[in-house]
Amino acid sequence: VELIVFSDFQCPFCARHAGTLRELLGRYGRNVRIVFKNLPLSFHKNSMIAAEAAMAAGAQGKFWQMHDLLFKNRTDLGRQALEDYAAELGLDLQRFKKDMDMHTFANSIKQDMEIAKEFGINGTPTTFINGKKLSGARPLKDFADAIEKALGH
Repeated sequence: VELIVFSDFQCPFCARHAGTLRELLGRYGRNVRIVFKNLPLSFHKNSMIAAEAAMAAGAQGKFWQMHDLLFKNRTDLGRQALEDYAAELGLDLQRFKKDMDMHTFANSIKQDMEIAKEFGINGTPTTFINGKKLSGARPLKDFADAIEKALGH
């Protein structure tokens, strides 16, 4: 079952939703695949650079670790904090800083934003489970029910 998740690292509802995704992975394991799409909202001043930091970490094989750190620290997403998180994860800091300075992943993030726009998504989190839309940080049961249905249970 594929879950496509549109999310913003500064969004409190997205942080709660990230916990739900962790629980779903624990419950369903290899039966689910999570595809993360960045949707930094304009009124969250550090959401775009946080998205860039997640992508830069991903380029070094640590997207999900950075994902978790960003949500855990969603109120502290300034540039220095992002560099501190990168160091904490053992990333190549020179490469990370270069990716941040050059906005290496900005176009990729903008593509995610365009996809969201095409699907009429203007809020986070928004999840598609095998193409069926679930908006918001809903209870675990809502997602589990949708996954069970998709699995044919």
